[in-house]
Amino acid sequence: MNEPSEFATSISHIATLLVDLGSNSTVARKRAHQELVFLQEAAVEPLIGALCTSTEYGRGQAAKALGEIGDSSAAPALVEALEDDKFDVRSLATGAVVLLGGAGLTALLQALIDRPHSTLLRESAHNVLHDSAQEKWNRQLDLVIQVLEGPNPEVELPIAATNALQAIKSQSTTPIMRATGES
Repeated sequence: MNEPSEFATSISHIATLLVDLGSNSTVARKRAHQELVFLQEAAVEPLIGALCTSTEYGRGQAAKALGEIGDSSAAPALVEALEDDKFDVRSLATGAVVLLGGAGLTALLQALIDRPHSTLLRESAHNVLHDSAQEKWNRQLDLVIQVLEGPNPEVELPIAATNALQAIKSQSTTPIMRATGES
């Protein structure tokens, strides 16, 4: 894969791409999206900024691009985008959080602990947790999903999310044992 040129990673060029990302023109948005994803790490911070400063189109496309880039540093900002007032932005942020895997899931669970009263966050979290990409965490997430679907999520969610987060963290830090045939 080719490396981005010095011009492509320049602040002014990235700023122009971010403006195009929020454009009413589908062609301009698509081109800007593709270029920003190509820039990878150089585009992450500007895209995180666009999650809260751009147009609805720009916020949604920024979320989508961040998910495709896959930089875990974007997880907290993408989880915040799950509370955007526009459904399309929340939907694209949901997909991006799923793409980030464990980093997205960890940031989401922390947000549920911190902000259990946010209806938009709870609705978006429900969609993330039901995604098939989260299957390997089903056992840890089952109680969180039950609480989200239950009558009193604001009260029960912090405990359920804390337990799930601790279980996921302990599972991901457990060393993998290999069969070597040695005693």
